[in-house]
Amino acid sequence: MAPCVVVPAAGEAEAWLTIAADSDAAWRALALAIGRPDLADDPALATLAGRKAREDEVEAAIAAWAAGKDPLTAATALQAAGVAASPIIAVHDLFADPHLQDCGYWAVQYRRYVEDHFTPQPPFRFDGARPTFTRAAPLLGEHTEEVLAELGIERRTG
Repeated sequence: MAPCVVVPAAGEAEAWLTIAADSDAAWRALALAIGRPDLADDPALATLAGRKAREDEVEAAIAAWAAGKDPLTAATALQAAGVAASPIIAVHDLFADPHLQDCGYWAVQYRRYVEDHFTPQPPFRFDGARPTFTRAAPLLGEHTEEVLAELGIERRTG
């Protein structure tokens, strides 16, 4: 794909926008959506090979456009034009994502020192069901002695 890029966007904190043109038609739609009909009409950029050859120029044009845009607003506009685009969602904002809430992505899990907390479940399903957790992720060094014992290594003291 070309372009296939992540560029900074406008926002109070770090804000990023990801864009991928997966076809020549998507490229043309992208160029028009960012207000660059000159790029859309450039025969040298009409093909994947042409865009790859001028990748830096194409990515700079996209970055210049995105720099003044809210990433969600920009992604929505590009999607409406038929271009694959999405804001990059910060990890601390993922919990509130309606899709992740609705699909049951978050599970309550107990972990020593943290107690009950939400943790992501596997994003895939087998026969329509997500695999369940068998135990929480280990704490640093929590299983060291077990692993060493399995390897036949005795812990030294002193």
